[in-house]
Amino acid sequence: MKTKIVGIFVCMLLIANILPISANMVTDKETDNMNKSSSMGGWYEEIDGVKILHVNGSYYEMGYQHGYLLSDMVWENFRGAMNTYKQIMSYEDMLSLYEGLEEYIPQEIKDEMQGLADGSGLSFDNVSVISILDFLGHDTTACVTGAAWDTATIDGELYHFRSFDWSLNIQDPETGTYMHDNYILFVRNPDSGYASIYPNYAGTIGNYGGVNEDGITIGSTVSWCMDDISDVGIPHSIRIKWALDTSSNIEDAIDIINSNKTRGWNFIISDSEEKIAVIIEQSATHSFIGYWDDPEESNTPFYSIENVVRRGNFYVDRAMAELQRVRYKSTRFFVWLIQPIKIKLGIYDPYKYEYYKQIKHYQLLSKELTNNWGNLDLNLSMELLRSVYRGDNDIIFKILKIIMPHRAYTNDNYQWVVCPVRNELVISFAQGETSAHENEVHYFKLDELWNATQP
Repeated sequence: MKTKIVGIFVCMLLIANILPISANMVTDKETDNMNKSSSMGGWYEEIDGVKILHVNGSYYEMGYQHGYLLSDMVWENFRGAMNTYKQIMSYEDMLSLYEGLEEYIPQEIKDEMQGLADGSGLSFDNVSVISILDFLGHDTTACVTGAAWDTATIDGELYHFRSFDWSLNIQDPETGTYMHDNYILFVRNPDSGYASIYPNYAGTIGNYGGVNEDGITIGSTVSWCMDDISDVGIPHSIRIKWALDTSSNIEDAIDIINSNKTRGWNFIISDSEEKIAVIIEQSATHSFIGYWDDPEESNTPFYSIENVVRRGNFYVDRAMAELQRVRYKSTRFFVWLIQPIKIKLGIYDPYKYEYYKQIKHYQLLSKELTNNWGNLDLNLSMELLRSVYRGDNDIIFKILKIIMPHRAYTNDNYQWVVCPVRNELVISFAQGETSAHENEVHYFKLDELWNATQP
């Protein structure tokens, strides 16, 4: 693959020329930061159009490299996020929310946040609020994640897949750049900890799933829980990052992911060496940890698949589901269809949210996994994801995707499949108004990314 190395150019007047969203949200870039090394050992490149950032060293240095090398993107994403999320929560309330979380966040992560602030010119406060968007965007989407191994795959190896669904409408009001057009494939080599790879948008510290050099892979999906939330703990995206940085086995990763909980989330954690994957459903004070053959996986209308685990945006465990929804099945199509009307009329009860879309999505994924069981590999797993998002095997969703796409599906920002043992990663990204499943897929070798040297 032809590699295009993007030169690094930094303008001393960059910050002065950017209009702040509000006076208390933006600080001037310290002039001494401009005199530091341009990379501190990190570098940025593009391979076949995929933006890749290599960072290494201490946590502060990795943060600084991130902020310095991606400064323009960081600012675009910050402005776009604040312009969008100010409709949900004020900047001051975001800061107050972060203050309740800060004491639980590992010092190393806060050092990286400070480096990101110093390198980009954002204030530390700005970095803190853009790094907790998983609190503010905590709604019902249609993400999926899962893993298959042993008898379920063509070669017995473990394959972990993830589709991250989020709005394609978050846009910088100054440049018009969409946040998802600034997605980066982060390649991390910390001085203390395990190397990891994950996709996320420029300007944030956490991530929503990735893989580390010991074969620990994590994927997450939001699972809105009205009755059990907390503003004290560690944002789930930062827990994922910390687990990838520090876990050499699945038990360590489970301990981190299931501690300091705050909101409703589902996780699939896998260990490619041990060929095992676990499901975690959690709220602030409750959690369910299960495996593919757990009886809870076969609660009607759901069913287990041998050596396959997967999750969408709802709880399968019945005890957890009681915290989330009134009806366990929650698959009434017409009730779901008229929800927007109820919202406009002011008669919508969020405790009675109809999970038709999320459950149907999960069922379509399960159907595809069952139909392709025993033959799953990197390419087939990726095509399976894309097929589900196209609605190939469900006429109702295929029609809905055409006439009302924002109701049928949320938009997938990226999709990836990884096989750590084979060092294989395939990934696609959304671009402009086009979702990831409609765009080109890109192939990488994990060890080649981790072992790359600065040109």
